[in-house]
Amino acid sequence: MRNLLILYVSTLCIIACSKDRIVYSYVVVKPTIEDSVINEWRPVMRVTYRVGENTVISEVASLVDEYEDCTIKNKNNWQCHYEDGRGKNIFGFNDGEYWQIPRWGDNVRHVSRWEFNVIRCKWFQNDGGMVKV
Repeated sequence: MRNLLILYVSTLCIIACSKDRIVYSYVVVKPTIEDSVINEWRPVMRVTYRVGENTVISEVASLVDEYEDCTIKNKNNWQCHYEDGRGKNIFGFNDGEYWQIPRWGDNVRHVSRWEFNVIRCKWFQNDGGMVKV
């Protein structure tokens, strides 16, 4: 049992440390009405996905989830299934682009790294380089 635990932790470390199997999703949301003059979207977070042989580990702000019901071709083409309070969900990457079913609605989008950074720059310029709390 101890050897199996060591093997499992070692495998997770190898997957977690290997940059070759990591992809990112960038999330933006609709801002409040008064902030919408800056940009129609506000940057929220980058989600890291570590793609293994049969599992995917997601990380957002140090919160980690492991998905085991996955079909994986490579790091840019995979999908995972899971159930939560909303019911059955499926998400993944197709040719390097993130997708999910069901969607979060019209107020949340997953965008490219380029678009995420352009949006971040607009908010950064507006806030004078300061993070408003």
